[in-house]
Amino acid sequence: PDEAQKAPYTEGDRNDDIPEIPTVLSPTGALSRGIQNLPIKRTFDRLDRILTTMENNVPVLMPALTKTAQNLEKISGKIEPATTETIENLNDTLYNISDAMKSFRNLTDYLEQYPESLLKGKKK
Repeated sequence: PDEAQKAPYTEGDRNDDIPEIPTVLSPTGALSRGIQNLPIKRTFDRLDRILTTMENNVPVLMPALTKTAQNLEKISGKIEPATTETIENLNDTLYNISDAMKSFRNLTDYLEQYPESLLKGKKK
């Protein structure tokens, strides 16, 4: 629990015959004390400045953003067919390279087993 809270008193009020019982803040009391320390006014001032800036700049930016979106749409329409064809060509090329590497691997395996075939030719 939190530090005990003592009731304030003046020296004349104190009676040594009555024991003083310290109290502890409840979770709700601790939360309330924490909320009191939040910089709420500063936060709302900042939020107000942000919203004012947006309110002033959005009407200026919207036409530019709309035009940019239209331009991107036009560009993507022109790029997409060329990109699809390019990807298909790239896939074909990679497939052919893969086949060539398999053939080259077969050749090197054969030459390891029969190195004399370079001089004499393939055995039948």
